[in-house]
Amino acid sequence: MDQPLVTIRDLRLQFRTYAGVVQALNGVDLQIYAGDVVGLVGETGCGKSMTGLSLLGLVPKGGEIVSGSITFKGEELVGKPESYLGAIRGAQIAMIFQNPATSLNPLFTIGEQIGFIMRKHQPARKAEMRNRAVDLLRMVELPDPARILDTYPHELSGGMKQRACIAMALSCGAELLIADEPTTDLDVTVQAQILDLLRRLRETQGVAILMITHDLAVVAEMCRRVAVLYAGRTLESGPVDQVLLAPKHPYTQALLKASPRRGSRGTSLQPIPGAVPSGLNPVQGCAFGPRCTHTMQRCEQPPPRMTVGHNHTTSCFLYAEPGDR
Repeated sequence: MDQPLVTIRDLRLQFRTYAGVVQALNGVDLQIYAGDVVGLVGETGCGKSMTGLSLLGLVPKGGEIVSGSITFKGEELVGKPESYLGAIRGAQIAMIFQNPATSLNPLFTIGEQIGFIMRKHQPARKAEMRNRAVDLLRMVELPDPARILDTYPHELSGGMKQRACIAMALSCGAELLIADEPTTDLDVTVQAQILDLLRRLRETQGVAILMITHDLAVVAEMCRRVAVLYAGRTLESGPVDQVLLAPKHPYTQALLKASPRRGSRGTSLQPIPGAVPSGLNPVQGCAFGPRCTHTMQRCEQPPPRMTVGHNHTTSCFLYAEPGDR
């Protein structure tokens, strides 16, 4: 297999606050290959968006990567200066945020905002950039792209705004697209259209996609691989069919039981008792231990990563050798 486009190893991110140190990421592991679609799932507060922002070098103020590694095309990103990260951000790695209304500046037209990115990474004549912008809007299937270039965000619907954001993200030929809940604020019909658009862009443009979502149905439809995050840690990862059809970690199993799925009509969903632990007081052993029904004495220690299938790993003592439990 070729070298991964992105490799994240044991990534740990913390924030210093008035209340104390918050452990936002506490051991994230992830690989993304060129042209692949990888899902990043988990409950709200599990560290999905922070993982995406860390990859872009956009950790919010007060945050610090204290250990771990992020490599992009073999180059380490952690510790690189802003000048280096700024040259990659938007040009090789781009992000689509979940709320297109707040992602676009209301004071500038769509064409001006696409032009800002182009001028930073691919300077060209104004006419050339405009033609390229029209092609981008046509690629994301916006009607009358030449007219939309001269419109302001408030003149577009939510779905049209999100398509414009996707065009901006791809304006400089990004190899990796981070989609952070890209359909959350859209109605069901438009959600399906946006997901179908992303799928076609992967097929035609060869762009890799990191799909950050809490919706397991989206993962099943869109992704080839999936990583399950909990309390800032990767608890399970592997091919989608293995993880969703034969989940190993009790947390993944609980997520599936709490999610509606085909054939489950008329049956009650099973909510996961308890809540995600606070980053101010992280669990020292297995992060899911306080909510798990399979706890054992060994769970007081952090479980190692274990292989449970082809390219399928999990961090749970249930799969350790009997003598190691």
